[in-house]
Amino acid sequence: MCEKPNKVWHCPWDFTMVDDIAPAFRTILEENYLTSSSRFEETQENRILWWKQRTNLDRRLDKFLRNVEDLWFGSWKCLLLGEWLNCKNFDSVLKNLVNDLRSKCKLDINEGLLKIILGGSKYVCEGKTLLSLLCSKKDCYIAKGGYCDEAKSGIFLNAANKLMSLEVASELINEALNALEVDDSVNREPVILVLDSEVQMLPWENLPILRNQEVYRMPSISSISAVLEKGNNHKEQVGRNLVPFPSIDPLDAFYLLNPAGDLKYTQTVFENYFRDQNLE
Repeated sequence: MCEKPNKVWHCPWDFTMVDDIAPAFRTILEENYLTSSSRFEETQENRILWWKQRTNLDRRLDKFLRNVEDLWFGSWKCLLLGEWLNCKNFDSVLKNLVNDLRSKCKLDINEGLLKIILGGSKYVCEGKTLLSLLCSKKDCYIAKGGYCDEAKSGIFLNAANKLMSLEVASELINEALNALEVDDSVNREPVILVLDSEVQMLPWENLPILRNQEVYRMPSISSISAVLEKGNNHKEQVGRNLVPFPSIDPLDAFYLLNPAGDLKYTQTVFENYFRDQNLE
């Protein structure tokens, strides 16, 4: 049987908007602490029970993060991604799409935002979804010339009151998506998150869309600028005489396994492996 922990879990923050709109996160953290700090007799039954609790917590956290991504961001989650680094034909596809939307659909396109959304096309899925981002009636929209309105049966109405077919724009976007030469090996620029204190406790880096993305946190925009400026100054001073990053020889290393003596099963599993590596 598990024993109750000696210490009571203390939430690292007092109260934020997260506790109002997503109270499940605080509950998950508290239960994580309780299962991690509880002591139990080393029996097969207790180990099975403990792993069952931990697996359940993992599933709940995964569901929570997927809900945050889907309900808070929706199709706009693609804005969290960095730009592609090695997509061969991205620039040409983007340029052609912008020209076609402007000439054939008479839309005044925000090219910068379209570039970001098209870069996340793998997660937007199809042209109709992307099109809904292009012409949102809310403040976030790319096309200044027209808006989507279900009451108009799939018709754009531009600033000059000229009717435009929704299908034309959708076809153009689908053609652009199909023309992109993208696979899972395409790398992206790193993403830097500057988070408000109300939401910084959430594990944003573990959102499904960011799990394969290089992500960093910084406290403010000014701190990012300061680091970039310092890095540029350092490069100017060093010039081409850059000091190589020291390499690490895995055969010339040490290991520390189960120092607290509370992970006996883990020690049993890995001890022989480390010993076979001739590490000391």
